[in-house]
Amino acid sequence: MTVGARMRLNELISSGIRPIGSFVSSTDPQTTDILAACGFDFVIIDREHGPHDNSSALGHIRAAEHRGIIPFIRVLENSQTLIQAALDLGAHGVLIPKIETAEQARRAVEASLYAPKGVRGMCSATYAANFCSPESWPEHQRNSDSNAIAIPLIETRKGVENINEIAAVDGVDYLFFGPGDLSNDMGIDLRSEPEKLKPAWDKVSHAAHSRGKRVFGVGFLGFDANADLLAGTADLLLLQSSAAQLVREARGK
Repeated sequence: MTVGARMRLNELISSGIRPIGSFVSSTDPQTTDILAACGFDFVIIDREHGPHDNSSALGHIRAAEHRGIIPFIRVLENSQTLIQAALDLGAHGVLIPKIETAEQARRAVEASLYAPKGVRGMCSATYAANFCSPESWPEHQRNSDSNAIAIPLIETRKGVENINEIAAVDGVDYLFFGPGDLSNDMGIDLRSEPEKLKPAWDKVSHAAHSRGKRVFGVGFLGFDANADLLAGTADLLLLQSSAAQLVREARGK
């Protein structure tokens, strides 16, 4: 893992720059190259909804590091082995879906840390460890434990209800507000009545900031006010939007 991902984000925020990123579903790492060239600060390689396997995710991680931006992975679930695998690939942090309790958040944090702080399995033969020698392992362990970021996704009614306890968990320094699944869980039409989610957004962002934590918002539908970091739409949706606009303009529609 490149040292300082956490520090880099905090430095951007402290200097008045709000980091912006995109979910990445395309398996082609040139997508990450393009996003980085456009000025994005991070990508979220989507293992939950995208078709990525370890090989394609590693390609995006290498592209991100080559371009100097931060690669995250959204894992399928709050699983120790999935979190460990993502970090061993070289992800600088993981997004964990549907965190609903402080205990679930603690498990995610522990999965991202080596013993004695956590339960992450030790292996030096990984890209993240730079295939290091036994003598270099302690330095890798210190760097990884200092920089790996476990980010709970708050996207259910229960997660919002328990947000104060989740935000208080040691090691949870970032929270991610997920309006899509939350709207489904609450029976809200996200497109026609997004304002009904505003109380939940306010509660999550307040819980984070009152404890000195950072919060990711989404750059649409009004869930970006007070956000420390912005996650835009997914790469393939950006492609779809641009392509559809081009066709409309070409056909005069």
